[in-house]
Amino acid sequence: MGLARRDRSYSRPFGRTGGIFAPESPEISRRVVLKASALLAALATGTVFGGGRVVSHAAAQESAPVSSFEWVESDYISADLIGTGNSFIAEAPFLFSSVGASWPVDVGDWPVVLIEVSTDGVNYSETFSVGASSESGLVDPGERIFSPLVCATQGATLRYRTVDGAGNPAFIPGLTFTFIDSSNGPSVGDFPQSIAAKGAYDVSVPPALISRLEWGAVESYRFEEDGEWWLKEYQFVEHAIVHHSETPNSQDPLEAIRSIYYYHAVTRGWHDIGYNYLVDKYGNIYEGRAGGRNVVGGHAYEYAHGSSGICFIGEFFDDEVTEEALASMVAILAWTCRDLDPLGQRDFHSETQVPTICAHRDVNLSTCPGDKAYAELPTLRALVAQTLANFPAGVAADLIVGDQVRTVVGTPARDDAGFAAPQTLELPEYAVGIVMAGPVFADGLPWYLISTDYGRGWVEYSALFRDPPIGGTSGIFGLEDIVELTESANLRNRPGAQSEVAEHAPAGTVGLIVAGPEDADGYRWYRVMTRERFAWVASTYLTWSTQPAPDRPIPTTDLFVGDSVRVFDGPLQVHRTPGLGDDVIGILQTGDVGILTAGPEAADNQLWFEIRATLVTGWISAAYIERTNATIPANFGPGDTFTVTDGPVNLREAPDADAGILAQLETGEPGAILAGPVDAGGYSWYQVETSQGVGWVAGVYLTLQ
Repeated sequence: MGLARRDRSYSRPFGRTGGIFAPESPEISRRVVLKASALLAALATGTVFGGGRVVSHAAAQESAPVSSFEWVESDYISADLIGTGNSFIAEAPFLFSSVGASWPVDVGDWPVVLIEVSTDGVNYSETFSVGASSESGLVDPGERIFSPLVCATQGATLRYRTVDGAGNPAFIPGLTFTFIDSSNGPSVGDFPQSIAAKGAYDVSVPPALISRLEWGAVESYRFEEDGEWWLKEYQFVEHAIVHHSETPNSQDPLEAIRSIYYYHAVTRGWHDIGYNYLVDKYGNIYEGRAGGRNVVGGHAYEYAHGSSGICFIGEFFDDEVTEEALASMVAILAWTCRDLDPLGQRDFHSETQVPTICAHRDVNLSTCPGDKAYAELPTLRALVAQTLANFPAGVAADLIVGDQVRTVVGTPARDDAGFAAPQTLELPEYAVGIVMAGPVFADGLPWYLISTDYGRGWVEYSALFRDPPIGGTSGIFGLEDIVELTESANLRNRPGAQSEVAEHAPAGTVGLIVAGPEDADGYRWYRVMTRERFAWVASTYLTWSTQPAPDRPIPTTDLFVGDSVRVFDGPLQVHRTPGLGDDVIGILQTGDVGILTAGPEAADNQLWFEIRATLVTGWISAAYIERTNATIPANFGPGDTFTVTDGPVNLREAPDADAGILAQLETGEPGAILAGPVDAGGYSWYQVETSQGVGWVAGVYLTLQ
């Protein structure tokens, strides 16, 4: 999407209709206790995490990108019918798995969309009442308000009505539906069911997870040209917030996750899924937001800071949560809250006395996680407390194979786990490596086999901490490290000593690692963000810095006032002034052509130009336009009447910007087209007749009357 980005951090209510109640605490469900006991028995027989789970080849690979389609109401429905209370049909060019509604942010949170889904175009589902979502990614673009997803099994058509909060017919300006097909990829049949809950109650190790790779996450959604967009932020977990996805309980869980991921990462522009973990009805637990334990997600606005967002996959307003899902929710909650009091309460942001294990509705105005799941929270708290009591607090080995780690201090690496094993090498402080095996307990401590640039060996757990993962092989530096040049060095456009030099930077230049490492021409390269640019530099010139991270650089441009440009990535918002803060006065689509009339101006970490296009004049981000030889297309014909939209405009003797000026036409001046267009100097010129006389005017200053 070519919509310029901005952050949003404020909270707003969820628009779904329906009552919110706080049920009395039930007695601990006997069925869940029995399920938990069975799982503890499974643990005793040796079915533990890392016990040889076999995943099919089809499951253990990244799936192809999902299909999506944006259906804009005003493109299909007559303006005189919109908002009248009638039901309308919306269709995608493919069978869809999910659909979400959205509208411009300045419309507000009040709209409600009543949606029915059909698999055959004849028979329709129950009515889903959706409004503004109460989820938020921490880098939410903020131009539109989005509903939660409504999902279906290969839906064919959608029937909808738009109402206000009281159920009265309402017009929603800019209403758009995003259709998603996420059926391509692994399914739950690729995995043994309830794998996660078995053995998950030993809280010294994490429960078994179906990884992002296994459920089909397309990792490229997390990145843009300048690296990972939603940079990871870590904060100690004080609460676990339970959600539900509101996807159909009949839907394949992996298909549902891929829909949610695409909707969060691409449609909403977060560049990742908002939940930290997800649990399905079979008892499988899924890795959510990239980054591991304590990474800040995007599931409850500011309450995502200091919490882990854990989502039941499904809809639980009327349906009960399965025993398997409850048991695995206990497992991931016990792991997440193992250092906390699961029965306790504490102040959390602006809320007072929030339970350690709470629901989304406890911190935001929401009906999540549904009344049936909400009623299970007392049971979940009690079972987590029981689980933690069965496994007294001790050293918790929270690393898993594939994690990137860093050494806390200089430490020896050994041939095997345990202090008696021979030392193979000495790792320096802050060395980066990848966990290859473990944990193995020896001498009362967990040990991990890690692979580093210096070699491989077993390292005692307390000498390690998880580092945000980066692509490629392990290296000395990690993603988001602040570094500086030890001496002057060439910053290059690509990794490699033969790549073009972007800048010769002086010693002391500070940068933030955003990608890498990559090996080329005998060097290890990292991409760094400096105050001026994004570029690659050989690691031999880098060291850690105590300086603050540089601000994201404003990009450069080779565009100039007077250039003819085209939009290469639309739709693109046109603003009244440079930046995201002023009104949107128009939209340019991919392929639209215009003339740059002012700029560039820096705002919101972007460069902005004023553009005159056929139907609008305003400011746009330079990131989505390119120079072109095309001219603004003709929009008038002889005999058409017009008014001047942006005066004063020069009335000239000939169709040329250098021709003599006959008069100046003020805004609102009427006239008639006599001839044209004539293309010259990047403008389409028209001969016009006005009260000031006959002459030639550039068409970008005129609008049909």
